[in-house]
Amino acid sequence: MRRRAGIERIVSLAFVVCLFVPLLASIFQEDLEISTSEKRKLEQLPDITLDYSILQTFPEQFEGYYDDHFGFKNDMVRLHNYVLAKAFKRTQTPGIVIGSNNWLFYDGDGATADYIGLTSYREATLERFKYVLQDRKRWLDSLGTHYLFLPIPNKINVYDDQLPSRIRRYSGVTKYDQIIGYLQGTEGFKNFIDAQTILREGKKSFPTFLQTDSHWNHDGVYLVYREVMDRLQPWLPGLTPLQQSANKTWIEGFSGDLAIMMNLKGLITETAPQINIERSCRLIPPTPMFSLKKIKEYRNLPTYRLPEVSGCDKGRYTAVFIHDSFGDFLRPYFSQHFKKIIYVHYLNFEDAKGIIERERPDVVIDQRAARNLQRALEPDPELEQRFVSDRFDVLASPLTELNGRQLNEAIVYRYKVSTSVRADEAVVNFAEAKSTVSLLMPLNRPPEGIAALKLIADSLQEMDVQICYAASGSNQEDEFQCGMRTLMPGENTLFFRIFEPEPSGVLSIVAERGGTVALKGIAVKAE
Repeated sequence: MRRRAGIERIVSLAFVVCLFVPLLASIFQEDLEISTSEKRKLEQLPDITLDYSILQTFPEQFEGYYDDHFGFKNDMVRLHNYVLAKAFKRTQTPGIVIGSNNWLFYDGDGATADYIGLTSYREATLERFKYVLQDRKRWLDSLGTHYLFLPIPNKINVYDDQLPSRIRRYSGVTKYDQIIGYLQGTEGFKNFIDAQTILREGKKSFPTFLQTDSHWNHDGVYLVYREVMDRLQPWLPGLTPLQQSANKTWIEGFSGDLAIMMNLKGLITETAPQINIERSCRLIPPTPMFSLKKIKEYRNLPTYRLPEVSGCDKGRYTAVFIHDSFGDFLRPYFSQHFKKIIYVHYLNFEDAKGIIERERPDVVIDQRAARNLQRALEPDPELEQRFVSDRFDVLASPLTELNGRQLNEAIVYRYKVSTSVRADEAVVNFAEAKSTVSLLMPLNRPPEGIAALKLIADSLQEMDVQICYAASGSNQEDEFQCGMRTLMPGENTLFFRIFEPEPSGVLSIVAERGGTVALKGIAVKAE
């Protein structure tokens, strides 16, 4: 009995210690403002005032504070996460999938949904993506600049053999596969690199992605970098790739961004390759382009989003590199090749056009991760307007041509819109934002490919409008082809491409704010 009583006392004492040690630790430990593991701002100790209202607010505020600053909380959370990951291959961190052999995968931006093929593009959508790339190349050609498109696959698509079987068994056709496959199978744009094939082939010899990170490793980077150099050499003679160093070095105990997101830095690790290239020149340290602040379109750009300038004292050419976080791995390589290279990390191609036109580099390299491909290939209204208008007059006779009075008769839908006829114009009064008018656009013959549309409209004020085209009777949002345009006071001539012209299509005009517009004419021609 005495022995049993002694054990009970020890257990009771241990229980009391477990209760009070975290409490004492929370009193004496430093109060942090930001959680390094949860990446959020922590609740702070509420102020105590001699006010009756504190009786209502203080308990809840203090509970939130104590939950965030509980003694040894971070250590206990790390232990829980580690056991969950190692023993059960599970994680409570959103956006992460645990695979085999310590492989972690990023599931943000719908990477898993993409892997199982939930997005299926119609041919018209793929054709639109191709025209976006063609327009960029055509515009850069006019500046004397070469263009190379560099999409990088999601890690999940290169190392799907390490995925849990519950996901792998449902593999489908990804967005990357559809877009690259379409570009490979059609004419019109060939200035791209299929990095997915390179990285998949390379992994037969060595890992090309980091196990604990969402990005590629420097062995994979070097494979794609060599292919980029091979593609640039015909355009930029004398540009030769850097050689790998004889002695390869490694980072021991490396924890990537996914392990850090799980609060398991130092617990889930790998051995990662270091940069393995010979240095060929004296590099110019990356410096933000503060001079852009003097230009209207970049004046309000936060400092951290400013492009950076680097280069090499032995360089001969100039470049602009538009990229995301994958491109950070390519910077040490590219910086040694160009006299001046501008790194554009936080802007898309459309936003970077002002920089490109100002600098007129020898080459623009446009890199995007697969999960961002659709956003990266949104139509550019300015370039579409320019290149459709250049060709419109030389195209064959119109498939349809309507004047203002005919346009008024073609109206099939009004939302907070009133219309009238004045002379040979259809006058549309948009009452407020999102006011919409839709017109039936019958074609006298179905075109074999895409069509070009010309709209002439008078506006009493500057206003943004969204122009959308869809098949008659369609109510599926993804079937609409939409583009934003700005109407200036006076007469405006707007041009669009229609990638899926229908015998009885519907053209909708959606106002971003109230105003009056007189529609004078519409013509559609086969492209």
